[in-house]
Amino acid sequence: MSKREAIRIAGVGNKQWLAVENDGTPVADHQWARMAKALQWTPSSFQQVLDGGDPTEENEAFDDIQSQLNQINRRLKALEAHHNE
Repeated sequence: MSKREAIRIAGVGNKQWLAVENDGTPVADHQWARMAKALQWTPSSFQQVLDGGDPTEENEAFDDIQSQLNQINRRLKALEAHHNE
């Protein structure tokens, strides 16, 4: 996706996007969220990038949550089986 397309999808101004991109200039929370969604990042990804890390893509976060839910379900089944003995 091009930068122009991401800006269009996010519905923010070119100046705002460039300010964030160039020096991390703060924008309103709803604009961070729009920009993250346009890039298919989680909302906390901008801070991760500003802190020197990598962004987390939405699908990565979903996969992580799904994995955690599966692990919880396995534990619940084991507890239920133990309780029923």
